[in-house]
Amino acid sequence: MADYREISQVFAQEGIKAALLINSGAAVALLTQATTLIEKDLVNAVFWPLLAWVAGTSISTLLWIFAFISARLVDKSTVENRSEFIELSNRWMMIGVWGFVFAVGCFCVGAVTLAFKLA
Repeated sequence: MADYREISQVFAQEGIKAALLINSGAAVALLTQATTLIEKDLVNAVFWPLLAWVAGTSISTLLWIFAFISARLVDKSTVENRSEFIELSNRWMMIGVWGFVFAVGCFCVGAVTLAFKLA
């Protein structure tokens, strides 16, 4: 029988990695072109996309904390047999889900903003 708690933890881990990778990768890729952007006077064009990707990276990093708190509360509910910890765990889980949505949104905002600025 499948352990759905373990499966959901793996999905959360992979989502966090994906959000962190797309935002940090985009920021690093943009920074590798810094010399060219400065030479072409495009520094102002890349400020907001870079800021969006840094925000997405920061949010992605915080997702780990939210997932950890949620998982610990589930364990605590099992050990102490108290359902209010499950409710708290679900709140932290939803904070994590919305954080993931915002992190991916930061990537999209950065990409679209950069496309329009350089078009």
